[in-house]
Amino acid sequence: PYDEQAGPAFQDEEDRIGFLGGGLLKTLQKRQRKVVGGKIAKLVKLNYSKLKNKSLPGIHSHRSLVPSNRVQQLNKIKFIENYKRASVALIIYPDENEIARLVLIQRNKYEGVHSGQISFPGGKYEKFDKSFMETALRETREEIGVDTNSFIKIQELSNIYIPPSNFMVYPFLFLSNSNLDFSIDKKEVIDLITPTVDQILSFEILNGEFGINKTINPYFDFQSKRIWGATAMILKELIDLLVK
Repeated sequence: PYDEQAGPAFQDEEDRIGFLGGGLLKTLQKRQRKVVGGKIAKLVKLNYSKLKNKSLPGIHSHRSLVPSNRVQQLNKIKFIENYKRASVALIIYPDENEIARLVLIQRNKYEGVHSGQISFPGGKYEKFDKSFMETALRETREEIGVDTNSFIKIQELSNIYIPPSNFMVYPFLFLSNSNLDFSIDKKEVIDLITPTVDQILSFEILNGEFGINKTINPYFDFQSKRIWGATAMILKELIDLLVK
């Protein structure tokens, strides 16, 4: 129910989160909300529990975006030992027009294998982090300066191993119930990239010759920026999860 003076009323916490998710992800359902006299009369409600409880496609999603020189390693992820750990945050939020967007960043150039690449906010797990999710949130605050208190955890996605840097990455999907105020750390981030969810769902897999060994690799293109490697593989799982 919606009261024009008091706002929406909810039966329980899941109903409240479902309402927030519905307003945020209305673009996924291709439905319009009704507006009467400038007042919101009704918001589309997403079935939050179905999104949260979806089984993960994992390797079936990753396979189509794995760099050509890592195909054999993809099936050995369960047997890898002595790796470093990191976490990333997949953040979907409503912009000022209440259009759902996803946060990506372009890393600054540095002496490392991921220099200048497109990625999700995130970074290395530290001993003082209480969990991998806390790592993702802490690194998000440090890199793009957003308030993570409004984030709602939807689901942890499939972890993924990155051979060149020897990191096992743990991705977390969050919804923000409000627009984000970004303040990027220019030492780490040189660009903020925020495609809409509609744009993400229309991404096509392309192939090009690039990378350290100049091999043919699959990637997504967004505004002439190449999204590839682990970021593309994680993004593909998100796309498949949303489509399901």
